[in-house]
Amino acid sequence: MDEAETSIRVAARTASESAPPTRIEYPNKNAENALVYIGGILDQQRAGVGVLTHTNGCRYIGEFMSDKKHGMGVEEYADASYYKGQFNFGNRHGWGEYFDAKSQRMYRGGWVNGFRHGHGWERAVLNMVSPSRSARERKSACALLGRCTATVWPMLDGLCSGLMV
Repeated sequence: MDEAETSIRVAARTASESAPPTRIEYPNKNAENALVYIGGILDQQRAGVGVLTHTNGCRYIGEFMSDKKHGMGVEEYADASYYKGQFNFGNRHGWGEYFDAKSQRMYRGGWVNGFRHGHGWERAVLNMVSPSRSARERKSACALLGRCTATVWPMLDGLCSGLMV
């Protein structure tokens, strides 16, 4: 668990001690595709810390202001992808980390109005070992890559996990 997740959990604990969370169930067809919200309410709008679940399986855990995702939060998607970081009135904005479960790519860096912006880095998993090769060829290639990753390409660590025979 990193600083963002820790601060969100502490804020949620503090908020729930001061006022009990409110549960809102949304109608089937709404603009946000929201299903359920559990958290703080101020002037009939989501505020403070809460959890918003959508009909497509996405879930946001974090801070709200004026009915929008605002502050630190974690957005989890149905396919196991996630974004954790800062939000500004509903958009990814500030520093954050996005992981795409399908492509196994991760981006950490700056965001502005929902788009990557400024400094950051991206990690991609390269599949350089074909599953059609023999077990001996796979083992040999993984051993070679293991030596390379330790000294040259640290971002490729774990490339061969699951391929060793």
